[in-house]
Amino acid sequence: MKQTQYSGSLVYKAADKRIMTMDEFRGVKRSGQDTGAYYIESKEDKTLQGIKPERRWLSLTLVFPEAPSIQHAYDVALVEAEKAAQRGLDVNVYVSVGDKTTRTSWRQLRDPSGGYVFVEYQVSTKTIKRQTKVLKKLQ
Repeated sequence: MKQTQYSGSLVYKAADKRIMTMDEFRGVKRSGQDTGAYYIESKEDKTLQGIKPERRWLSLTLVFPEAPSIQHAYDVALVEAEKAAQRGLDVNVYVSVGDKTTRTSWRQLRDPSGGYVFVEYQVSTKTIKRQTKVLKKLQ
């Protein structure tokens, strides 16, 4: 299997006679922005239909062409989480390495202390954190 082969869930929509990704089927909104140093994919997601209460959140994937230092990756993730927090949604920020034009080439950056480089913002607590460590408290 090629490293860039799509491996997500697919759905056949009989009315349209077409196959689509689960995100397309669910109406997940994606957009992208090139900052020069890295690419940001923004994805607004929501709970599956029928799950109550409905919840919405924003996922950002920061894609670097080459692996940044771990400190730089967290610094950038923190800045982007803070910017995105202004939208009033919970935010998940992932840092990946790959070709910005080939989504299937993106590989999440590993953190030497365990896991991957990832931060989250929670609206309810107004905190940006990694696992249990609070990185910043917003006003």
